[in-house]
Amino acid sequence: VDAERAWKMADLLEGLRVSDPRLKEAVAAAHAHRQDNAESPPHEPASAGNLKEYFVIGVAAGDTLSVRSGPGMNYSKVLSLANGVREITIIGRPKMNGTTEWVPILFRGKNGWVRSKYLQPAPQD
Repeated sequence: VDAERAWKMADLLEGLRVSDPRLKEAVAAAHAHRQDNAESPPHEPASAGNLKEYFVIGVAAGDTLSVRSGPGMNYSKVLSLANGVREITIIGRPKMNGTTEWVPILFRGKNGWVRSKYLQPAPQD
């Protein structure tokens, strides 16, 4: 099992009550792998020594990236970001909502959630 899949599986299944013994075993294995491999998840959250800047990519022309109050489309929109906007910091671990990965961000003093596929690390100047 690779680390990225283990992180996603553990987050997705965290807190579920599972009755199927095979699924229980898979959940336990994902959590164990996550604990044994305490490496950073694919999008590493910010810490004192790790303030990576990200920017918005992949949004259709004329459209904007919706920043949501929680990790999913059903949460209210708190702001919109255009392609190329920088000064975005990931401030926590990714969360899965169905098959989509969401990351918590900070942008100019406002917190929210965006789909991780629309963020890319900004080049270091």
